[in-house]
Amino acid sequence: MKKKILPFLLAFIIFFCSLGQSSATANEIIGSYETPILDKSPNRVTNIKLAAEKIHQFILQPGEIFSFNKVVGKRTEERGFKIASIFENGKVVQGLGGGICQLSSTLYQTALDANLPVTEVHRHSLKVNYIPPGLDAAVSWGAKDLKFQNSLENPIVISAEVTADQVRTIIYKADEEKTVNLYYNENLLEIQPTAYTFKGVTYVPLRSLISSLGYSLRWDEQDAKIIVEAGESIIIFEPHSPTAIVNDIPVPLSHPLRYNNGVTFIPLRFIADSLSWQINWSAENNSVYIVI
Repeated sequence: MKKKILPFLLAFIIFFCSLGQSSATANEIIGSYETPILDKSPNRVTNIKLAAEKIHQFILQPGEIFSFNKVVGKRTEERGFKIASIFENGKVVQGLGGGICQLSSTLYQTALDANLPVTEVHRHSLKVNYIPPGLDAAVSWGAKDLKFQNSLENPIVISAEVTADQVRTIIYKADEEKTVNLYYNENLLEIQPTAYTFKGVTYVPLRSLISSLGYSLRWDEQDAKIIVEAGESIIIFEPHSPTAIVNDIPVPLSHPLRYNNGVTFIPLRFIADSLSWQINWSAENNSVYIVI
């Protein structure tokens, strides 16, 4: 019993120790902006935090266009969004996801600060109090979106932080990703795309890894969840969520999932701890060994 609990406790401790740390360092940042949270209605703040979780650590490859609506997704009750004030045809009404325009506006200014070309932006029909006039970016599902392009030669990463008093977004250049060899019980796993290390964390393509080991993975389209069945263990991931459900127990992710060209990458350490795998690293031949 102690062996099963220990990995969860370790992941829990790492998660909380990292909450106060930004993912970017000073020389990596290419754009940042922050706005004050003046309306602290609980539902509004919940919506902002939920949307921030979905864009946090999102990677945009060179030439790709970021779509706020595509990444955040449809604002529904099933996905956790709450009823709060929104603008509609010049009037204040109640609607799902109210408040997330503060996040999109903050991110819009961050993109401008990073000198990235903005390909779509809309203004609110009424004045907002968290940003000067003309600097806002209104979003609504199926109608108004915020889009900008990564015009750099390097991948960029979006960071989003929501505190009690402000919303802050950062765009920074991604560290170089280093490919690693992945072995299972001494046998090289020929998975595509390949595993890699980033900021000291080893990431593996979730579907390819699970399939190569003979386990099951399926996408629950209705609830927007990834379900992994590995022997007697079931792990449920919700894209852009900071936690996973491991055998009915919520477990914080030590590092968020990453997405690249439609592929979901997971920190190898998290899934290894969840499934009681042993992991050995070899710096000499740049390899990681999984022992089950």
